[in-house]
Formats: sequence, structure tokens, C-alpha cells
Amino acid sequence: MSKQPTTDEQSGPVYKVMKLAAWGLFLYGIGLSMSHIYGLFTWLDAAPATAVGVVVFIDVLTMMGKVAQGKQFSRDSRRMGLRVQIVGASVSLVANVVSGYLTGSVGDAIAGAFIVGGYVWMERFAEKLRPASDDTRAEREAAESARREAERARRAAQREAAAAKRAAEAEAKAERARARREAAERRRIEAEIAEVEAMHQTFAETVAPVSPAALPTTYL
Repeated sequence: MSKQPTTDEQSGPVYKVMKLAAWGLFLYGIGLSMSHIYGLFTWLDAAPATAVGVVVFIDVLTMMGKVAQGKQFSRDSRRMGLRVQIVGASVSLVANVVSGYLTGSVGDAIAGAFIVGGYVWMERFAEKLRPASDDTRAEREAAESARREAERARRAAQREAAAAKRAAEAEAKAERARARREAAERRRIEAEIAEVEAMHQTFAETVAPVSPAALPTTYL
């Protein structure tokens, strides 16, 4: 029998490294996107503070939209956070493509699109990474749910069996009572018949003609 992995093994170093790497690539993509947007606006002769403000408005607002989709926020807030993230990511994509094209080449523009697409995808990937212990927990919960369901079914079957037994016992009791009543009724009828027959016999003996006694013969 194979050894089951422990919880530490299921969410151990490999999982943690993968999780950190995914979030690291996400942050790296965000950083490149920010630098491209900052470079675009400084190339357009915007003041550094203005360029930083644009970076904050686009990429940081996108991250805020992502954070607003957490479970600690209401449903409406999560929907709004998704909209903010989509709008921010779209603006970031356009800004990165334009930055690459104006300050570099077509290849830089394509790279800008890949950077934005990459950090969005990597953010989703990092979110979806779950330790194997989640599967074990889900299996354990499913097994517990199945056990509770089986226990409920067993108890329901026991209640049905007990009810059927009580019904059978009640029916048998009623049948016995009915048999006793019928036997008593038969005995009563038989007794009445016997009484009537006895009365008939007595009456017949009472009214029957009596043969005259033989008179004595006197010889003279």
C-alpha cells in the first residue's frame, strides 16, 4: 500500500516555490509595464511627476481592482473591481504597445503586448495554484458528506422498518382480537342453540300424550 502524502508534503517547498515564482513573474511584468509607461510619457516630454502619476493611475489602479475582487468585499464591489481591472489592463496594454512602437520598434510594441498579457495571465495562474492538501480536504469533506448522507438514509430506513413493524404488530393484534370475538360469538351462538334445543326437548316431553295405565282385571 502506497504511503499517503502528509499535509506538509502536499503544501511543501515545491508548492511554495511555484507560488512565489508565479507572483514574482507577475510583479516583474507589472514593473516592466510601469517602466514602459513611464518611459513613454517622459519621451513625450511629460514631467517626471506626471509620468509617475500616469503609471500609478494605470497599473496601480489595475492592481487595486484586482484586490477589490477579494472575498472580503461585497458582490457589487467585486464586480466593480473586475471592471476596474479590465479597464486598467486594457489601457496598460495600449500604453505598452504605443511605448514600444514610439520609443523602439515594432518588436518592442509586440513585446509590450506580451508583457501586459503575460502579467495578467501570470496573476491568474498564481491565483489558481493550490496545494494538494486542498484536494485531500475536498475529498475528506466529500467523504464526510457521504457518511452523513448514508447515516441519514440508515436512520430513515430504521424509522421505516420500525413503523412497518409497529403496523404489522397492530394488524396481528387486531386479527387476534377479531378471532377471539368470532370464537366468543360462535360459543355464544352454540350455547343459545343448545339452550333452545334443551327447551324444545323439555317442552316436547311435557306435552307428549301419556299412555293410559292398564286397568286391573277383576274376576268375579
